[in-house]
Amino acid sequence: MIAGQVAQAGSTERAVAAIGRAGNNITVNDIAIDDIRLRAMRESDLADFHAYRSDPQVARYQGWQPMDEARALAFLREQNNRSALEPGRWVRLAIADTPTDRLLGDIGLWLSHDRLEAELAITVAPSAQRRGVARSAIRAAFVLLSGEPVLERIRADADARNLPSRRMLVAAGFREIGTAEVFVKEEACIEHRYRVERETFAPAL
Repeated sequence: MIAGQVAQAGSTERAVAAIGRAGNNITVNDIAIDDIRLRAMRESDLADFHAYRSDPQVARYQGWQPMDEARALAFLREQNNRSALEPGRWVRLAIADTPTDRLLGDIGLWLSHDRLEAELAITVAPSAQRRGVARSAIRAAFVLLSGEPVLERIRADADARNLPSRRMLVAAGFREIGTAEVFVKEEACIEHRYRVERETFAPAL
């Protein structure tokens, strides 16, 4: 297990992380940075999770569709049993407020089969937006992903119309590498592609 104070690259802030391993896969026990923490999702998150995951405005630029309460509960149960970062599978972690442990959003992480590349996707509840929550969650994800010794890069995508997310990714250390025409929810759109290399996301230990 990796536990204790982990310095963040390019920042004077420090993160407190408790990270373990299940075989070759990283498991998340707790990562706290600034005023947020990443942890496993729980059934007790249902009210807050369903509130933003059923909001059409929150879902507008996301790949997922709004959820009813039954689907939201099933999703939380599934993710609660999937706290390890396994190649080829997405895992969703809770973004929680450190003082209250209340759910503020969630972050999805995916690792390629050769472990050289990761991808992240983030959703933040409207009440937690414009507070730096997403940026702090990404920095915490950097701490987690830096535990993959051969990981070279992390990528993320953002809809061209989603200017706040595009600005946030750049502020978090990503650089834009191009665009692509894609179909999301049967709608044609332009997606901006971003990437961050290991020398930027890995903490200087």
